[in-house]
Amino acid sequence: MTQPHALPQPCQVRLVDGWQLRRGDERVTTPMRSQRLIAFLALQGEQSRSVVAGSLWPTSAEAQARSSLRAAVVQLRRDVPGALAVRNGSLSLDVSVSVDLHGLRTILTNVLAAPTTVLVASIANWGDLLPGWYEDWVLFERERWRHRRVMALDLMARRALETGDADVAQIAAEACVELEPLREASHRLLTQAHLSLGNRIEALRVYEDFRQRSLTEFGLAPDQRFEALIGPLLLERQRGRHSSLPRH
Repeated sequence: MTQPHALPQPCQVRLVDGWQLRRGDERVTTPMRSQRLIAFLALQGEQSRSVVAGSLWPTSAEAQARSSLRAAVVQLRRDVPGALAVRNGSLSLDVSVSVDLHGLRTILTNVLAAPTTVLVASIANWGDLLPGWYEDWVLFERERWRHRRVMALDLMARRALETGDADVAQIAAEACVELEPLREASHRLLTQAHLSLGNRIEALRVYEDFRQRSLTEFGLAPDQRFEALIGPLLLERQRGRHSSLPRH
């Protein structure tokens, strides 16, 4: 009696903090062109063959790009059966394929439900999208991924300040600063968190570090909101210096 063929286990694609393809507990090794095809479809969803070919082989003539795509599709279907869905001239990953980025995006959309220290630290430790890949479509998605993380951490820091949880606000704001060192709003949030915690010296340090960096990079001083936030401390420090001068 013929035994039925076992269905292949679903695939898991990792894009964040480095490429990886797994099937069950086993890591699957694929050539670079297969990796690029999987990654593109994981990021863009279902696309026409012409869009995929033009995006993955932008410097090739149209006929050559289509030929390269055909070869990549054939190899991927042979090496990783069941991972690719082909229909009506379009390509997509099979619905059984899970992509880490999709789950992480869902977490980011729900961050305000529970802005905890653990969640903030987790988001802060998520890596870049496909580090070491430099195709235009990857660079665009990498920047968008970084921006989403910054916006989520920014929201969490603001919510934490509103609810009086300055410790969470500090961690979230520090992560924002690390991701985008020249973003003024992140430094301002971190300064607010330090002020809420009574860390006046740290608040001044954050302000002065950003001010120097902004002047060096852009020739611009911090905006009025930042100046108003830190102004009382600057005035207090100035008065303290004057009071310490010797009187004649």
